[in-house]
Amino acid sequence: MAFVFAVIALLFFPIIFGVLGIAAGLYGSKKGEPLGNWSAVAALFALLAGLAIRVFFFDADIIPSQN
Repeated sequence: MAFVFAVIALLFFPIIFGVLGIAAGLYGSKKGEPLGNWSAVAALFALLAGLAIRVFFFDADIIPSQN
């Protein structure tokens, strides 16, 4: 599930689904899932990459300016 959250974080909503992916990966790791830590790392990478794509390519502000 965390890998799915990572893909969604990369494409659509990086902050929300990135954090959910990290949490799901760490939870899976705690429950004994062998890829739990890797999926948490993938979700963290997707969160950072999704934010970078949003800021650099779409010229969107992470925190909107108040004018």
